[in-house]
Amino acid sequence: GMPYDKKRAFGALIGILIFQQHGGTANNAAAAVEGWRLGSIPNPYEQKHACGLEEAGGLCDPDGILSPEARVKVVNVMRAIRADTSVKCPDGSEKSFEVGAALVNRMHPDDWVSGNKKETTKVFAQELGDRWGIGDLGCNNGVLLFLSIQDRFAYIKTAVVSQTVMTDSCSEMVIDSMKPLLKGGQYDDALLQAVLQINDVLKGKSFRGSEPTSLPFMLHFMLNNLCIINMLFIIACWKLRAVLTRVAWLLDYVTNLCGRRRAELDLRREQTELERSEFDQTMCPICLEQFATSAHAGRTILSCRHKFHSACIESWVDQQTNCPLCRADIEGPIAPEDETRPQDFQPRLRFYLSRLEHRHPLYFTTSDSSNHLLTLGRNDGYEKNLQSFYESVMSQSSGSSGSSGCSGGGGGFGGGGGGGGGW
Repeated sequence: GMPYDKKRAFGALIGILIFQQHGGTANNAAAAVEGWRLGSIPNPYEQKHACGLEEAGGLCDPDGILSPEARVKVVNVMRAIRADTSVKCPDGSEKSFEVGAALVNRMHPDDWVSGNKKETTKVFAQELGDRWGIGDLGCNNGVLLFLSIQDRFAYIKTAVVSQTVMTDSCSEMVIDSMKPLLKGGQYDDALLQAVLQINDVLKGKSFRGSEPTSLPFMLHFMLNNLCIINMLFIIACWKLRAVLTRVAWLLDYVTNLCGRRRAELDLRREQTELERSEFDQTMCPICLEQFATSAHAGRTILSCRHKFHSACIESWVDQQTNCPLCRADIEGPIAPEDETRPQDFQPRLRFYLSRLEHRHPLYFTTSDSSNHLLTLGRNDGYEKNLQSFYESVMSQSSGSSGSSGCSGGGGGFGGGGGGGGGW
């Protein structure tokens, strides 16, 4: 028979071959327990099976956190971004944005940056973007999303050119919108939502916080032109630019945070109102303000017994001749469970939803898919809506199917910015 040492060597060789064939699953299992070292997360363009993929793409899920279906959807959205976006590179050439993502159970404690989660996830994201070659060489057009589940932190890293569209405030907002799903362990939905939002931003569609208010806009204008005005003060100018950028971001963030909270408050008030009797109204259906606390003077009761603020209904009848709550011609989707309710309830529901869209256009929509990711999940149809948003992106994409190639674009993340947060 074969000597023991030769048997052991032969067994080790077979083990190595099996390990390589399955993409390094043994190493993945060890890393899942101890944490992934900086530079050890597989490259999905070169080690697709180790990243949980059947075809090479921009996603690596070495610990199997996502379902196979979710991985396919996320990679498809990344391909759609690569196929359907456009950006002008510093050399004048036209390219498209490229997005990559990685999520792991945890980062190895030896690679933590002074115990700082944000800096550590930023370093991991930077390293992945550089090593994977996300974006095109010399164009700086890549975006990399990195999540560490047990460390409960996520970071979006952008390169210099991609940062001009995917701003730091947008990156922070994408992370913020993931937090409720991440807290609930809904990792499939969290990652799919994030790449869909990134898709919207990179395609120039409306996104909460992407349009600055007037004061932040003025600050952005000032900081972008100060250095041109007087080159003698270049150092002081860049320091002031950094301060003004932060102030502008904070103003923008606070403005949108307040706007979202007002939208959520109106949504809750509408839900409460719809549970009341049709004629036991506490708020005006047009302006959505309470009768008792509103500044509107007086109220009008129509012959159908519906109540409105006098100023609101007078303005309404200048353009319409019927009661807005009795109308049945307002189109818009409602939840399946609401379709079984009495017919006189549905016109009220549709009208209230239309007023939410009118009052908070950045956060609610009933028909236009360009703002679909800003919906606050009315009628508890969030999961169904997320699937429809994904299908909408896929149907509009010119190249969302098929292989994305065997490598990234060869770019990297010199400079740029990003944003992150914990949950």
